[in-house]
Amino acid sequence: MDSVSTRAVLHALFRVSIILALLPATTERYFPFHVLTSIVVSALAFLSLSSAATEKWISVNSSTTKEDKRKAVVSSSTLFRTRALGILAGTHLLAVACICPSDDPLRHVAIRVLAFFNAAKVLDMAVARAADPPMRLENGVPIKVEGLKRRTEYIWLLASETRYHSFDIAIHEPGRKAPRDKLWTYGPLAVVPVAIYFFPRCVGLYVFLGLLVIQMSLELTHTIMHPGCEHPLFWQPLSARSFGEFWRVHWHSSAASFLYTLGYKPVRAVASDYFGKDVSKAGGVLGAFCVSGIWHGWAAAALSTTPWRTGTLAWAMFMGHGIAVVVENLLPKADGPSWAKRIFGWTIALWVAGLWIKDAMPRSNLPLMVRLGEILEG
Repeated sequence: MDSVSTRAVLHALFRVSIILALLPATTERYFPFHVLTSIVVSALAFLSLSSAATEKWISVNSSTTKEDKRKAVVSSSTLFRTRALGILAGTHLLAVACICPSDDPLRHVAIRVLAFFNAAKVLDMAVARAADPPMRLENGVPIKVEGLKRRTEYIWLLASETRYHSFDIAIHEPGRKAPRDKLWTYGPLAVVPVAIYFFPRCVGLYVFLGLLVIQMSLELTHTIMHPGCEHPLFWQPLSARSFGEFWRVHWHSSAASFLYTLGYKPVRAVASDYFGKDVSKAGGVLGAFCVSGIWHGWAAAALSTTPWRTGTLAWAMFMGHGIAVVVENLLPKADGPSWAKRIFGWTIALWVAGLWIKDAMPRSNLPLMVRLGEILEG
């Protein structure tokens, strides 16, 4: 398919997608249709982004100097179309989560988590990065994305990968060095459930259990979608020695890209106009945690009879982690034993999470969580 035909198809699909997105959405009858529409419009945004990547590849390979290669540009029409589709897709994904007709709170949580994640991914790639689109790599070399097969691969890999190891924007994790033994990988799986049996009123153990459930479920999903991927999603989370190390190295970095472009980068850019480098960096960190807190708070609110209270406190908990990371970066590096740092960091984290759990459990609209809250209260 040549570039002229591709643009004609994209323009036609763009108009159709707008019509589809504006159809009635208040009844259960239309909900599956809107889910499908969100998927289609997101795919169109990534298809347009593949055209932008092709234009960038042509511009880079036709340049003769390094300066010209760095100034490789995407045409204004492609840039506008990609960003328009990206904004439409992101907005529609969030709207779909708000109109879910189900009364099941767990289903609402799942839909909100997925909708926010994918909306942020589309806004990250098709809006924030549209002027400098991700380049598909083969054997470490950028390739031209043309033809049905390569465009389909581009869309699928961009939509399904979380750390983009098939692109030139891959998230590298140099801090992931394997410990001498597998204690931190398999030990918690055996110890935490047994500990909960003997100490059912210990809030911290339920926090650990929640982390393990999230880790196992997401790691399994990642393995199914990318069975040959040599990069695990998590890296022994409970072995982290600090807040910063936990979020930067050990926890999954699936959201790292959009937290950077939608949270860290814009806040730092604004702060740098008024404050110094250190303050703007700290502001960027808080901006990233703010976006993450909104994501998790919005999802947690679906489980509560007082959604604003539960969601706001969840957001505040993530902002607290952001403040802890900023403080860690400002303090001089201590030379104390690693186990002491680990105990101190986890004690603070579990205490903060425990406060939120004790407040949220009695307000839950799930009988199981209410019962758990009663057990914790004794």
